[in-house]
Amino acid sequence: MRKKNTHKKTLAAPSPAKELKSALKTKTRAKKISSHPNPTNGIFNFQMNTTLQNKRIEVYNRLGKIVFSTKTNNSQSDVDLSSQPNGFYFIQIKTEQGMLVKKLIIQK
Repeated sequence: MRKKNTHKKTLAAPSPAKELKSALKTKTRAKKISSHPNPTNGIFNFQMNTTLQNKRIEVYNRLGKIVFSTKTNNSQSDVDLSSQPNGFYFIQIKTEQGMLVKKLIIQK
């Protein structure tokens, strides 16, 4: 007589191959996105050489607080963070295809 399998199925952790594939895609997307100048005095240009729609651009300080947020369909945007203090910031770009984070340094 066979025992019934009463264990619930659990979700498997992503395989290293899937993680590597995802990281490579992210690295490829990162090359299509630029912000300059970096370091910046607070005013910089954000440019994507792709035509992704419905982009949300958010800038976070090191404490995780959102200091800038906008939604755009443009491939280029000027961002003014000159009121923010010197330091490291993170630019987060969200689209329907995924999310990407880039580093930004404000140095006045």
